[in-house]
Amino acid sequence: MVIGRGKDITAEAEKGTRWIFCATTAATLSTQGVVAIDRDVALAPSSPPPPQFVEGDTPQCSHFRAFSDEAVGFRAGVWATTPHVRLSRPHPVHELMYILEGQADVTDGDGTKTSVEAGDAIFVGRGTVNRLSIHGNLKKIFAIVEGLET
Repeated sequence: MVIGRGKDITAEAEKGTRWIFCATTAATLSTQGVVAIDRDVALAPSSPPPPQFVEGDTPQCSHFRAFSDEAVGFRAGVWATTPHVRLSRPHPVHELMYILEGQADVTDGDGTKTSVEAGDAIFVGRGTVNRLSIHGNLKKIFAIVEGLET
């Protein structure tokens, strides 16, 4: 779910519910309202990672953008891909990911490997050097901020 700036909400949850947040405090945020992100939404084909960063075959990727505020470079939605390895490079955006299906290993610049699977969340900050190995098909909810300085 995405909650745009200026929207009053009340949230209730069962005991044991896990909350995962990604926020921006940009004064120019223009979009308001609450947007649910449907994990089962129909996805449209999207561009794969640039070929110079892919080891082996080019993956088939798809996505649905549920929310976008281009004034601050914030967007959220669902993304899916076939298995692939994306070579090490600095991450171009701040990204919070919640894994819906599949399993992946994220290896940072010093060789530390973090494995994630369905039900896990991971945050990768802009500029963080990392290699991504996706084992089997993967589907995630994403929240990206690219327009703010770190």
